[in-house]
Amino acid sequence: MDERKHITLGALFHDIGKVIQRSSYNPRKKTHQEFGAEWIRGHLSDKYKELADFALYHHFNPGNHPELDVRSQYRNDLLLVAHADNLSSGERERDYTESTFDLMRPLSSIFSTIETGKGNKSKDAFYRPAPLSKGIFYPEKKFRLTSEDYKQILKDFENAIPKESLHPNSLLDILEEYFSLIPSHTAEAEGKGTDVSLFDHLKTTAAIALAAYNYLVDTHKNIQFSQIPSYDIADTKTKRYLLIGVDVSGIQNFIYTITSKGALKLLRARSFYVEMLLEFIAMKLLKDLKLFRTNLLFLGGGNFIILAQNTENARKRLELIIHDFNAGLFDEHHGRLWLTHGMIEFSGEIFLTRNSQSENTISEILEKLRDKIDEAKFHKFSSFDKLGGIFEPQKVEGHEECEVCGAEVDVRNCRIGDEEHRFCRVCENLYHVGSFIHKAKYIVYYPNSRKTQPLGELSIHRGEKLSLYSKDDSIDGEFVWTINPSGDEHIGHGVKLYLGNYPQMGRNFDPDIEDKDAPSFNYFGLELVGTLRMDVDNLGYIFSKGIPKEKRSISRLAMLSRFFNLFFRRFINDIARGELGGLKQFSVVHPAQTAPRETVVVYAGGDDLFIVGAWHDVIELAFDIRKAFRKFIGGDHITISGGIAVNHVKHPIHLFAANSGEAEEKSKGYGGNEKDALTLFDHTMQWKDWENIIEKEFLLPVRKNFYGDVKAIAKEDDRMLWSSKLEPSYLPAGGELGELKRAVIYKLMWISNELKEKGLKLKPLALLTYLITRSEVAPRKTLRQVEPFKKWINILEFWKIVGGLKPALMWLDLMIREQEKEKI
Repeated sequence: MDERKHITLGALFHDIGKVIQRSSYNPRKKTHQEFGAEWIRGHLSDKYKELADFALYHHFNPGNHPELDVRSQYRNDLLLVAHADNLSSGERERDYTESTFDLMRPLSSIFSTIETGKGNKSKDAFYRPAPLSKGIFYPEKKFRLTSEDYKQILKDFENAIPKESLHPNSLLDILEEYFSLIPSHTAEAEGKGTDVSLFDHLKTTAAIALAAYNYLVDTHKNIQFSQIPSYDIADTKTKRYLLIGVDVSGIQNFIYTITSKGALKLLRARSFYVEMLLEFIAMKLLKDLKLFRTNLLFLGGGNFIILAQNTENARKRLELIIHDFNAGLFDEHHGRLWLTHGMIEFSGEIFLTRNSQSENTISEILEKLRDKIDEAKFHKFSSFDKLGGIFEPQKVEGHEECEVCGAEVDVRNCRIGDEEHRFCRVCENLYHVGSFIHKAKYIVYYPNSRKTQPLGELSIHRGEKLSLYSKDDSIDGEFVWTINPSGDEHIGHGVKLYLGNYPQMGRNFDPDIEDKDAPSFNYFGLELVGTLRMDVDNLGYIFSKGIPKEKRSISRLAMLSRFFNLFFRRFINDIARGELGGLKQFSVVHPAQTAPRETVVVYAGGDDLFIVGAWHDVIELAFDIRKAFRKFIGGDHITISGGIAVNHVKHPIHLFAANSGEAEEKSKGYGGNEKDALTLFDHTMQWKDWENIIEKEFLLPVRKNFYGDVKAIAKEDDRMLWSSKLEPSYLPAGGELGELKRAVIYKLMWISNELKEKGLKLKPLALLTYLITRSEVAPRKTLRQVEPFKKWINILEFWKIVGGLKPALMWLDLMIREQEKEKI
């Protein structure tokens, strides 16, 4: 077996015994090392049985194991993985003996570690072991696991893992699927346990071991790896590690600068192109640096980070690859997209946070890396040798302006419906890719079989293409990605790739209609389209300062990044389908139903998203996302803000994107550092204020209007957004359809606007009193007998509520306007 593969597989299996031990009815009869070695010998084929030694000796001290003498071929392999295991365990507060372990302690929430200085968080938040394919998971109050919990997850893992052919990349995906919610250790650290998963510990161990192996092999050219002295392998002082960061500049302008028909397809295609560009560059780098995906610490949000060997050859290869890609991007996109990168070297002692007396921690190394990348963005073209041509006279005959991206290039005609359009070669390719992204299941670079025709091809770099295949195909190639696999579907077919791409096959939106810029949705009320943009507040602070300094480690930071990615790239599709992991879907007029949303996820990844759909579903989905995110985080110490734009179905998608982006910026600037807000109908409030308005002042009149018998609805309604009972409302509402006249709504809007902008004035108060008394069944009651007015005795509370009613009234108006139209 290739030595790199041998070491990486050994590192990924080294702690498998912890799962076996915890699933045993007699877990103390053996150590987890012995449990692990026994399992490997009994479950893997003969050619992998030697991996049992990594499980048995990963706490390797040469003096304690004379049976592994210097002549042993794999002695240094074992020593290297043992060393990497020690460095990867740097987040642990101290060393423990096995007798101090509480084997049934669950994994603590990684988010309960984060300190942001705002909001409340659940201190007792733990995860139950479960496959990621089961759907969105939430932390729970403190509980104890049983051996049965581990037996089930072990059984699923054993069924998924191939016995005869193992590759580090596919094994990594399987480990993530089943071990993401299992603790890396269960020692009683002041009663807190650990918030680092077994998967993240295994992956980090493998990444460190492989980077160290490449460094040692490159710096000991004249001897075999097995002959390298043990003190060189266990060295923590030499700067043998290199952290590489790559960032794509210009993403926002590239994705959203679209002015043509087919904008929705192009938006999806362009966001997909950026995702695949990052994936492709990362895979190229990993292959060139002789690394596996274990060393890809993070990918998402337009950047990725790789842990590599700090050698001159690695640095040169990195520079050459980035330069080559930038040359290709310049030819294709004329500087609109650009790669900036940075690298920083460090020694193994940086991993040992608990032992380091230095100010340097892995978190500060990452911060320095980000600073280098940010600095590089200010002179991104400085090392590029093609720029001289920019200032030379250009030939312009036969050149036109691409109507999509505006580039002055040779354009070709592309037919959309009955109309002919001028697209450059890049935009034409992306337009066609947008027609079949939702059908693609496999993405393949250099397919080794042409028997099955691809759906199409994505031009990615200097004429190189990625072929997209449907779910029924299974094509091998140099690089293979499986899009949004379920369970063990991806095994044997490359690496998994999660994309926020709901709907995959469309529901009421038909992406195959070539001549429609606006999607076709099922609407409630007026036929209007809504767009939503959201992202996490203060994410930079969360990563740089959120984890207390004494707890910052590469495993925690990698796990934190991965969980954000899981929510936005994977679980966002579940939420849009109405699968909220036990939470109730929010629906204003259909409280007892759960249904897939009339929306299209254009982009979701890293920490942000962009969604298009029927206006009412986009609004309701925003509340579902926020509700699920808050539960996923386990509190409101980490928040999310968003902006929604609503307009006519013919409103250009690129303007929708700009409008919802502006609304999002208003939310991000709301309340200083508080944020945690939504902007809707040009009105910005924190989520809790929106919830208060909707629950108390919006749901009752809406449901009276559409259902009449509110008491019956309230009795049967188990799908309310926040409470189980409908409360009295300030809004006037009768029991029959049509009593909420638009004229009344407009007057209430005027009152709300006057009170919010000008404060307490007699005229709006008098008009409001008139409207309320007119809406009562017994209009001769005095004001103090009118039920809503009793609550207005506290005039300041009343002013706050009514002043914020305008967006709720606009929402209501859009819902009933079509109803009145049909009645006429």
